[in-house]
Amino acid sequence: QEAMHMKLYYYPLSTYSQKVLLAFHEKDVPFTAVVLYPGDPQQRAELQKLTPLGKVPLLVLDNGWKVPESTTIIEYLDTHAGGPRMIPADLDLARQTRFHDRLADLYVNEPYRTVAREPDPARVAAARERLDTMLGGLDNHLANRTWVMGDSFTLADCAMIPPLLQYGSAHPITRFEHVSAYFARAMERPSVMRVRREVEAFAAKAAS
Repeated sequence: QEAMHMKLYYYPLSTYSQKVLLAFHEKDVPFTAVVLYPGDPQQRAELQKLTPLGKVPLLVLDNGWKVPESTTIIEYLDTHAGGPRMIPADLDLARQTRFHDRLADLYVNEPYRTVAREPDPARVAAARERLDTMLGGLDNHLANRTWVMGDSFTLADCAMIPPLLQYGSAHPITRFEHVSAYFARAMERPSVMRVRREVEAFAAKAAS
């Protein structure tokens, strides 16, 4: 019952917010959406009243508990919200899923952000090199898999898809056959389509 009354503070253009939204939509779990832009001083101050981290996404429960950080939020949903598991019950598969989640966050998402936002050409070049290495490894990994962990859509996919969606044009994946096919499959998945619509609508509104 507790998990059915949740408030999610997030920013649609944040890949980590998108990661959590994918899990919510995969599980079809209702929540109250609160959109905040941490880059705005007033909104950041409001967020820091809830968490000293001042970061989104942040899950706030009716009983006052606050769950920060995207992976932790998804783990909470797996424990309390029902629906398809984002982290397998099998301990070895769970460990592998968390490993791929870390790979996506640290070695795909972060270099993509650098390529898209960093003004220093040297740092951009280093990030592109790291991306090519990681995307090449991912391409081999996906050669015989539908999703990162095989047949099931998991936490690893929730982490991997947002940077490709948000920043893919900054460092195209077309050279990577299996990553491209993976992304095409993702774009047809209802949860991803829903997040993509929200991202595009928010970006269009922000640009107007």
